[in-house]
Amino acid sequence: MGTFGGILFTGQQALLAHQTALQVTGQNIANANTPGYSRERAELVSAPSSLTTILRSGVNVEEVTRAYDRFVTTQITRGQ
Repeated sequence: MGTFGGILFTGQQALLAHQTALQVTGQNIANANTPGYSRERAELVSAPSSLTTILRSGVNVEEVTRAYDRFVTTQITRGQ
């Protein structure tokens, strides 16, 4: 893959990762008033290049995590 192809691949990878992040954001907005819903967050990490481990090539979504307050969750679970 030439330099131009590598640039296009990096751009494609970034677009796909950010598309996933936007879908997570849309889900958060759609469920903002849903009782018991916890906001989610897409965790983006730099993607290693196929050439070396020093160079990086774009980003990936590593995982989608739930953002919540443990204290509040514990209080709700206990019914207080």
